Amino acid sequence: MNINLIKSGATTSTKRAAYYEKLATQLDKLYHDIDSGKLGADAKTGDFYVGRKAVKDKYPKFWYNYKHGENNKMAAGTYNFTIEQGATFSRVLTLKENDSVMNLTGYSAASQMRQSHDTSTVAGTITCTISNASAGQITLSMTSTATGNIEEGIYVYDIEITSGAGSVTRILQGKVTLTPQVTR
Repeated sequence: MNINLIKSGATTSTKRAAYYEKLATQLDKLYHDIDSGKLGADAKTGDFYVGRKAVKDKYPKFWYNYKHGENNKMAAGTYNFTIEQGATFSRVLTLKENDSVMNLTGYSAASQMRQSHDTSTVAGTITCTISNASAGQITLSMTSTATGNIEEGIYVYDIEITSGAGSVTRILQGKVTLTPQVTR
């Protein structure tokens, strides 16, 4: 898999979508806010508005100033994938910057899976190895024992690289579906 860091990947709306409640829940809150008379200025105290505002505040819209080159921060890409419980997992990522391979000499990488973005409990750790620094390659792996110890389900993950100077960049994020093992 190639990841080109010039591409924006996750947009503000995709980041927000991961935190918004299900549409049915949002509409139910909106109904109850309206039913209880929370209109006008009072609407800003209702569950619907408060919940949406919290997510919008957490992920404000990102604007790039082309004239002065300010805020040239890239967004992490989004990639969802499947890990099979009890099976060995391995993927090789190639990082590119402006369509050229990114030299990862002096970098380290890390990745964790969790039930949700907010939980402090790590469901699994994906081992990240800079397997070929000059070719921009990172190998992601988990042993069959490690995948076997994780309960089936859908998890969130991200992958971060850290430069030798300590600068951390999230390069990829998304959901991992862990499918159940049958043969034991």
